[in-house]
Amino acid sequence: MRVESRIPTMDRTNPSTPGKTTMHLRLVTFDLDGIDAEQNRPAAEAMAPKFAAWPGLVSKLWIADDTFRTLGGVYLFTDRAAADASRRSDEYLAVAANPHFANLRVEEFAVLDDLTAVTGGPLAETAGRS
Repeated sequence: MRVESRIPTMDRTNPSTPGKTTMHLRLVTFDLDGIDAEQNRPAAEAMAPKFAAWPGLVSKLWIADDTFRTLGGVYLFTDRAAADASRRSDEYLAVAANPHFANLRVEEFAVLDDLTAVTGGPLAETAGRS
């Protein structure tokens, strides 16, 4: 079995969604199993520059719940093609293969560029690009 097939991906994009949807967002969450967040930190620090090198990745936000037992990331890509290409990367496959990441969940979303540009924030300028 290919490692990628072990990642349950829920694609919530809809090509008929009104408005421009150039950008793409991925939400990844997992529960730590057998290690704590402090023990996971060195691996995360080593992966950060590798994620940053992904073509088409605008930003990755590292997330954790209040207990630091559920961790993950919010990835913003320039477009769906960049998000799709990232799934073939060593980094993406390493997440799937990590024995300390239980209940791995991956959800994919189209970003509604026009509405995102209206609501502002640090990514509004990027979302408003054509």
